[in-house]
Amino acid sequence: MEDINLDTNTQSIERNPNRKLNLEDFAKEVDVSYQTIYRYVKSGKLVPRRTLGGKPYFLTGDVETFKSHYSSEPLILDGAPINGTAE
Repeated sequence: MEDINLDTNTQSIERNPNRKLNLEDFAKEVDVSYQTIYRYVKSGKLVPRRTLGGKPYFLTGDVETFKSHYSSEPLILDGAPINGTAE
């Protein structure tokens, strides 16, 4: 079994902002419970990206975006245009 160094793992996340995270891994990265992320997604407060099969995911680059989001407006991370404007 391979040992995982958490410091090395964290550094790889910082170097690769496009690594996919499922809801559970994203919750760990932003230091909230899985249930909280699930409720945010279900209520529309947090809109994740989705695979072609419809499974939600986030990118490691979304961690800082989430942590710095202080608005009551939904946080849309799926890359879709908001109000008809491209981001």
